[in-house]
Amino acid sequence: MTEKTCQQRYVALVNMVFDQEGDLANHFLELFPTPAVFRNMTMEEQDAFLGYDRKRLKPVLAAIELGNLILTCPHDILGHAYSSNEVGQFLMDEMAGQMQESVEVLCTDVHNEIIARRCLFKGGQAECMLYPDQIFRYVLHWNSFGLIMVHNHPSGDPEPSRQDLSFMRRLERGCQLLGLHLLDCLVIGSQDYYSWRESQEAHAAFNDQIAN
Repeated sequence: MTEKTCQQRYVALVNMVFDQEGDLANHFLELFPTPAVFRNMTMEEQDAFLGYDRKRLKPVLAAIELGNLILTCPHDILGHAYSSNEVGQFLMDEMAGQMQESVEVLCTDVHNEIIARRCLFKGGQAECMLYPDQIFRYVLHWNSFGLIMVHNHPSGDPEPSRQDLSFMRRLERGCQLLGLHLLDCLVIGSQDYYSWRESQEAHAAFNDQIAN
């Protein structure tokens, strides 16, 4: 947003807040002509602002404070993603035995705390159509550091199909381009789960043993 557009929107919003009370809008804009001036308001300026008509202006300041609180408050923490085993076990309790294949996406912060999760897709008993762009839109909306994609196999067998593995690789490439961290892709079965991350680590360890 350009400086000019920002200023125009600021003035329009101020007039919208005060609606038909033009004198209050003018008083506000005289004291705080730009968003930056308002953001750096001193206590003396606040008193001068309220002194014009405290009864009508106090709710406005309260609404602005509420907006600031909403913007700056931390995310709700829905759980932890400290290990694939931890996430796999608690999702097995929820998803094992479901008759429809579904895909859940978990968003994490830099500390691997789960800040959002949603079931983005539901399919039939055999397949579920996946769209990476919708996954990325959801993850970026939450300003996430990382993500975990989870889907179940109604058959009970957690072994990923070729299509599953292909999609995981596409998701990994997309995350690399967007600067996101793909923490894991999990497949939930009836008695066990498959972890793409654990499988990669096991494969790397096996190759190291052969090399040594």
